[in-house]
Amino acid sequence: MSPIRKLMKEVLQRPAKQRAEMAKELIASLDVPGALRTEKEWHKEIQRRIKEVESGQVKMIPWSQVRKDVVHMIRRQRAH
Repeated sequence: MSPIRKLMKEVLQRPAKQRAEMAKELIASLDVPGALRTEKEWHKEIQRRIKEVESGQVKMIPWSQVRKDVVHMIRRQRAH
């Protein structure tokens, strides 16, 4: 087993909270140009969507309905 695969196996056995923190640190370590800008843009988008929901501009769809619709779409695609 390669060292990377061995490390991944060990990491995947950690609790979700620890894995999330590790993922966050790994992504931050990449120092991708524009990453901070993208994070700020996502924050603005999230705030915009929250305002739309709170103002009643958009209608929330319950997860049970979304799941039902997705399952229906998948079944329809597989039938063709």
